[in-house]
Amino acid sequence: MYLTVDSDLKFLAQIPEDSGVYRYYDSENNLLYVGKAINLRKRVKSYFQRRMDLSPRISIMVSKIVALEVTITENEVSALLLESNLIKTLHPKYNIIFRDDKSYPYIRITAHDYPLVEYFRGKNSSDGTLFGPYPNSYAVKETLDLLQRLFKLRTCQDSEFANRSRPCMLHQIGRCCAPCVNKVDEQEYGSYVDYARRFLSGNYSDLITRMTETMYQYADHCEFEQAGMLRDKIALVRELQDRQIVSDSNLPIDSDIILVEEMDSLVFIYLILIRNGLYVGDKCFDFVNYESKDSIVEAFLESYYEKEHTHNVYLDYQLSAEFVTYAKRTLQINLRFDFYARIAELKQMGINNLRKILENKRIDNIYLIASQNLAKLLDRPLI
Repeated sequence: MYLTVDSDLKFLAQIPEDSGVYRYYDSENNLLYVGKAINLRKRVKSYFQRRMDLSPRISIMVSKIVALEVTITENEVSALLLESNLIKTLHPKYNIIFRDDKSYPYIRITAHDYPLVEYFRGKNSSDGTLFGPYPNSYAVKETLDLLQRLFKLRTCQDSEFANRSRPCMLHQIGRCCAPCVNKVDEQEYGSYVDYARRFLSGNYSDLITRMTETMYQYADHCEFEQAGMLRDKIALVRELQDRQIVSDSNLPIDSDIILVEEMDSLVFIYLILIRNGLYVGDKCFDFVNYESKDSIVEAFLESYYEKEHTHNVYLDYQLSAEFVTYAKRTLQINLRFDFYARIAELKQMGINNLRKILENKRIDNIYLIASQNLAKLLDRPLI
């Protein structure tokens, strides 16, 4: 959603009170700053209505803002990750940018027989598998805490693991299954590690299926306490399914998602960008519908992808087989109409944002018509 900053701050009322990411632009459309918020309206308002609380540097930035763009996300974690993606790819002037991915933390599962799950910084790791990067250490620690609650994986270093003679405090509070003293065997611990890998990779549906199967096996053998514990974990995983929606190893490397909507005499095309496996932003275009919707969408694809080179384009509007063939042969894009897993979740996020854009457009039209009618009644020119 793109908004122009006006002197009387009326634009603030159009900003949704959802979690998301905001972007500030100057008069030459240069990106000044990217930020995240639990409540977008409240956060943006703080820049314009509490100028005395801002640092000199940020005050100068605010004086340059002529427009802003907001993107709604499912939750605060998604906003956090999208903010990180945008900063890394767009390099806004007023954001402090880390020089490379060494500054970003990961979660590592080591290659040990009883793998350790731990906080890790760096680009590569020969020992185990990395998941991330995460935007900051808080996001990693929060996720590690969640993994302990869900799967009770060990967090002690190998030297400590090899020399323990009794369970640690984490086992006593239900945060570790104590493989160090053989409370679980290698096979059972391996199943917990497999659950954790699926969770960190975003394979939530598959994870829930496997955990549910195990839960029923426990119930069949009258191990009701174990079954109940798994039931509670499944409920928690369901609740947190969108935790990694914008930074997910299941996302394609370079793809676009295009949503098409019509309102009054306008056709809106909403574009979601995925680059290097990261959701890096969105754009919205609107066109006067002089012709058919098909012709507008086809013209947009021809114009946009003449310069952009994205292999997969997920489109929620069905086009003719002839144009699909033409797009693949001439534009070098593979038009796809199947939305699955993370692509489907990003599509839903885009739909939510597009609805907000259409809602604001409809309100703007109502105000314009009312102003025109009032001007006619007063027999005065519309200012």
